[in-house]
Amino acid sequence: MTPISFSASDGQRLAAYRFDPHGVVRGQIVIAAAMAVPQAFYAPFARYLARRGYTTWTFDYRGIGESLTGPRRKLKADLGDWLRKDYDALLRMIAAASPSDPLFVVGHSFGGQVAPLLPS
Repeated sequence: MTPISFSASDGQRLAAYRFDPHGVVRGQIVIAAAMAVPQAFYAPFARYLARRGYTTWTFDYRGIGESLTGPRRKLKADLGDWLRKDYDALLRMIAAASPSDPLFVVGHSFGGQVAPLLPS
């Protein structure tokens, strides 16, 4: 489990974790969280997927978990920001870094429902 900091498309710094498999990498998997669920909730599942050969990523949307900076009351973000700026930026970063690997998304609630709306 490696902590990663990445930039959303508007420059906002967000927290993520990469779970690396031992041996041959079969692909990349992003676990896209449910609304307001911190990425730590998905760590056991991410470890499970990594043990099966997938580099697995978890992340916190802006204002959630480790991506929260400052008081939540002052947060200026909405679901569209989570989708277009946060979620999409991570997918683009992974695709650019590993263009030959298959890239999958496992979405929980919000993370799955909005996947077809991702700009990329």
